[in-house]
Amino acid sequence: MTLCETTDRAARPGWRQRSPFLSLHRLVLLLLVNKNSNPLYTRHVKEGTRRRTRAEQNAVSGRRLLQALIELTAEQGYEATTAAAIGVRAGFSRAMVHARYGTKDALLDELMRTQYEERIVPAPDETATGLDRVLAHVDRLAALATEDERFLKAVFVLSFEAVRGSPALTPRITAWMTGLEKGVAEALDKGKDDRSVRADLNTSTAARDIVITGIGIAYAWIVLPGTNLHAELARWRTRIINDCARMPRTRRGMRP
Repeated sequence: MTLCETTDRAARPGWRQRSPFLSLHRLVLLLLVNKNSNPLYTRHVKEGTRRRTRAEQNAVSGRRLLQALIELTAEQGYEATTAAAIGVRAGFSRAMVHARYGTKDALLDELMRTQYEERIVPAPDETATGLDRVLAHVDRLAALATEDERFLKAVFVLSFEAVRGSPALTPRITAWMTGLEKGVAEALDKGKDDRSVRADLNTSTAARDIVITGIGIAYAWIVLPGTNLHAELARWRTRIINDCARMPRTRRGMRP
């Protein structure tokens, strides 16, 4: 029926117009009956209506909870962040952290295991010299400062909160910092073998100095307004080279 025919019928005496809701109901029924030939229905199916598996759902919720923990820690610190706040920030219920991990500290363990180890510590490069392995730590921090500044800030805040003697934070951060210092010392020892590091360098003392300098830079960036993290990291990198690198020799075999 055309629009003109509908208008003519409406003008006739005794004609009763059907309810628009009835027409809408009939339209929905027609769409459902002819769903296989309906382009709107088939496009909706093709664009993806597959339900996620339980493993996929857990992976997504885990990432969202970790991201919420990172954001809240960067904003207000770990101790001030509650499990309920993490769940709400992630878009779930207040009880989601307890349902998935049991405690907030268990979620912290997941953060330390994945984010700390995978994002902060550079992947080992067997072809790199010992000195380059040390410098890779500085370069990784510089890259994170560009890629994900909030995550890097959360990492530093967690490290500084460990000073309070928190039973949740202090043992975890202490173990991580001890492992980091050991890794730097081992890289410097390798540098002696491949002649990229001075032969007379005390690698244990140098590793401690390198880690402490990094902590100082991180603290200044968090506390002192106007601190240029990239500039400080660049100076730190240059200082490591000046203090640890084996100096090139001249043609006569003498140091310049």
